[in-house]
Amino acid sequence: EFFSAGRAKAEVCLFPPPDVVPYTRLVIEPDIWIDRLRILYKLYLGKPLAIVAPIHAILRRSPPKWIFQKYCRTIRLHDTLDRNELTRFLMEAGYINQPLVEDEGTFGFRGGIVDIFSPAMDRPTRLELDGDEIVSIRTFDPSTQKSSFGISSLTIIPARNVILNEETKARMIGSLKSLCDKYEIKSSERRELAEAIEHGFYAPAVDTLMPLFYEKTASIVDYLSENAPIYGDDEIEVNAEAEKLMLRLKDAHAAASHIEKIVGPEELYDKNIQLLPLPFHLVGGTVSTYEVEWEREGVKPQLNTILDRIHHWQQAGLSVIITSHTTTQAERLLDILKFHGLHAEITERPFYDVAQLHKSTAWIMLGKVSGGFVSEDDRLALLTDEDIFGSKVSKRPAETRAFETFTDFSELTDGDCIIHKDHGIGRYMGLKNMEIAGTKNDFLELHYLGGDKLYLPVWKINLISRYVGAGYEGAVALDRLGGTRWTRAQKKVTAAIRTMAMELLKIYASREISNGFAFSPRDEMLEEFEAAFPYDETPDQWRTIEETLEGLQKERPSDRLICGDVGYGKTEVAMRATFKAVADKKQVAILVPTTVLAFQHYENFMTRFAAFPIRIEMLSRFRSKTEQKHVITDLARGTADIVIGTHRLLQKDVKFSDLGLLIIDEEHRFGVGHKERIKKLRTNVDTITMSATPIPRTLHMSLSGIRDISIINTPPVNRLAIRTYVAEFDKDLVRSAIMAELARGGQVFFVHNRVETINKFYELLVKLVPEAKIVVGHGQMNEHELEDVMIKFLQHRADILLCTTIIESGLDIPSANTIIINRADVMGLAQLYQLRGRVGRSNVQAYAYLLTPSDETISPTAKKRLTLLQRYTELGSGFQIAMHDLEIRGAGNILGAQQSGHINAIGYEMYVDLLERTIRRLRGKEESVKLDVEITFPVPAYIPTDYVEDEGQRLVLYRRLAGIASLEKLDDIAKEVVDRYGRHPQLVKNLLGIVEIRVLAKELMIETIQFDGQRFAYKFHANTRVKPEVILKMVRSNPKKFIFRQPATLIVTEVIKEAAVILGNAKTFLRSLSAD
Repeated sequence: EFFSAGRAKAEVCLFPPPDVVPYTRLVIEPDIWIDRLRILYKLYLGKPLAIVAPIHAILRRSPPKWIFQKYCRTIRLHDTLDRNELTRFLMEAGYINQPLVEDEGTFGFRGGIVDIFSPAMDRPTRLELDGDEIVSIRTFDPSTQKSSFGISSLTIIPARNVILNEETKARMIGSLKSLCDKYEIKSSERRELAEAIEHGFYAPAVDTLMPLFYEKTASIVDYLSENAPIYGDDEIEVNAEAEKLMLRLKDAHAAASHIEKIVGPEELYDKNIQLLPLPFHLVGGTVSTYEVEWEREGVKPQLNTILDRIHHWQQAGLSVIITSHTTTQAERLLDILKFHGLHAEITERPFYDVAQLHKSTAWIMLGKVSGGFVSEDDRLALLTDEDIFGSKVSKRPAETRAFETFTDFSELTDGDCIIHKDHGIGRYMGLKNMEIAGTKNDFLELHYLGGDKLYLPVWKINLISRYVGAGYEGAVALDRLGGTRWTRAQKKVTAAIRTMAMELLKIYASREISNGFAFSPRDEMLEEFEAAFPYDETPDQWRTIEETLEGLQKERPSDRLICGDVGYGKTEVAMRATFKAVADKKQVAILVPTTVLAFQHYENFMTRFAAFPIRIEMLSRFRSKTEQKHVITDLARGTADIVIGTHRLLQKDVKFSDLGLLIIDEEHRFGVGHKERIKKLRTNVDTITMSATPIPRTLHMSLSGIRDISIINTPPVNRLAIRTYVAEFDKDLVRSAIMAELARGGQVFFVHNRVETINKFYELLVKLVPEAKIVVGHGQMNEHELEDVMIKFLQHRADILLCTTIIESGLDIPSANTIIINRADVMGLAQLYQLRGRVGRSNVQAYAYLLTPSDETISPTAKKRLTLLQRYTELGSGFQIAMHDLEIRGAGNILGAQQSGHINAIGYEMYVDLLERTIRRLRGKEESVKLDVEITFPVPAYIPTDYVEDEGQRLVLYRRLAGIASLEKLDDIAKEVVDRYGRHPQLVKNLLGIVEIRVLAKELMIETIQFDGQRFAYKFHANTRVKPEVILKMVRSNPKKFIFRQPATLIVTEVIKEAAVILGNAKTFLRSLSAD
């Protein structure tokens, strides 16, 4: 950050260290090697770079320079491409063949299309071939898979440290036996590794064994130009760190008993490196000629002090420049300075020009400078927005994958449960291509109870949805084709939904006619409070803040539900609403379910409101009886502004002088009695309820209009994906993981989900890490005992929390960034996902270790689950089931526990559909007719496997095509399919033609269209948009060709055999009906 802010002429790069110690059986994330290779490639080309790196990144050996000579290639437009040769080249260079190219170091062939994501390119690249000639090269968006723009060439560089060609494989395998014998490694382990390498697979140990593949490895120094300086900011400290690293490596190597042991630490790492002292001094992160007086670590000055100082500098004839890192913050600054009577302007001029402008104006510039300074010589005072409002957390773009919640079929695999609208819960068993009445097409094979099978044509795919209920991983009862259970379940759920929806509407209506307090609009004081927020608001968070403040300004009392994961910024929304309420002389009560959460909120509110004269109190068992009495008295008098408390706040002795806002955190965790008291408390008072369990967007949509809901789905911009490792339980690995976290001043969650053996585990951990302070927490402890343990951990008075899965769901501990989960194989995906989410709450890299017993004892399902969790370290399609599980729990939390059972009975999508229809009916809105047009033509129309090989991708396309409602959308998808898979084969043209006919028929409200080789039959819906006189005119004009029959069917006689003509004639006829 420091060097980047200095506008260096050379590109500034961060050279990352491998994130795990060798000899622990853990696989280093591919993106770390890719980042290192990208920098080595730039050095190999001789580009001017300024590389910043921790010492252990520099000391780790790298592959020799020849890999860039031999495995770098530029592919240009109109080149001839040999597919087999390119596949061999990419595989040797470390690329992985994938059906969908989303990550660096992957590639995929699809007909005449080749997708490659080379680390040398900013985005993945798509090559389009005509025969062997490249006719187009374009970049594409990995999240949407759509092409962006054309380019003239693509550069391919190695994607792995180890090149697996015949020469390197032979060198490695040749030395394997003698080294394994020397270190007494099992022959089965040796054979397994040799076999994997022989077949070109990257076994987990390959990165540690890198020196065995090459005659000689390289240091980063070998890649630097001659006389390139290597600076160290503190030579003694850097060398001490290098020594510590070598000791850790030697310990890990000595303790190892598996195949990685055959390579010693001195082959993987250089012992030290020749350093020069830095040519300048870094002072607390800022370069200062004269430090700004108030700049003391952790202390933010009062705004008035800063304003006085700016005024003083201006009178002394100094130019005052204030840098701001975002436009929003710059505009806030401008408003605040003007409000306080200072002349200020935002400028886009370059820095040196601004320094010469009017000295009576404080100039605000966009840009990031690492710290403010005053230079008397230059007659200049430079301030940053961070000097004024406190430090901002650095921005890091959040990479997210786009995926369609609930409707995405890309991960649907054989054996997954689905729900058919008419037949209920069945099991999907794959796509089958079948010939019926002489015409081939694709069908979904669905299995039901008692061995019944249903073959569903792909165009009816919208009749099914994935079965998603809370606790999805348990056993699901299948329905019987033609059985009555499904119909009964639907009726029961419909009645329950109606009762619940009526209750919701009643509450909504009573609030609509209530009179509350209308809070004042946004003002300078609130802007000043907002400016001190140490993060950049995410779009979702900003929208939620605006919606909440708008609600507070209305006469009727608002009742808003805010949903979002822990750490996504719900509390900041509550804080801004609180600030507004207190500024308008109202009191605020914040109600939380546990003492631990009360304590955490109290600490956070005290920090955030420190610069303002606002009195905050806490009511919980952590306050003595006398203290509680004082707080209650002050609330009644109106001398306490904000109170944060547990259910103690709901007791009868608590009275408010003028309560204006009630904030409830995790309302579903309060008991029935407490909820009744909350109901009385929230009458005529603006209320905000916060929930850490996400709720589905679709449920949000169906409840809109009867409940104010805001959803924060965007993670903070600086959030890093959690590095996840699946490994066999190993004492050395456990010690290594814990010590690595403690070395950076962090804390560790250790989850052991068996109360009976947790104390034995405590003894084991004490022996493994005697340096650490360990506390134990589980559900069988009494409530106060458990809370004391949690508080101790929260206050960093303990290093490790050894606990069952009871870890507080709302707890936010930014310093805990390693979680070790023992026996992860017996936990559900959603449970593991939620546990892993306890870490990674700050901008520090977090780690999750999923420990299992030996490989042989894990069930295949558990293996699949753990692999998914390791593969998808961010929110992505592999997590949808886990996310759905959590979202349905969220739905249950909002709608009441009883509704969770109803969701399980009929599945989520069906439930939301019924809820939406019920609410519409109760509000007197007309239901739109949903028409599924049935088309029966003797025309093969499907996506062949040689065009789209991956079954998941074919299902997604079928699903999207079945849901198309307009010709524009169809045109978009048709173009996208050409872009991703190449020119349409005839079968796909037929499929698109049938979809077009279905869209035209839907618009005209035609129910079915059939063609038997000699005549078309068009059956009209009762509400058809085709005028009767149009049909009458046709019949009269040519009675032999057009015949009208009941029920409402027009027969059109035409003898046709060619598929293209059948489709073309049907389209022309439908268009003629709509034109008339």
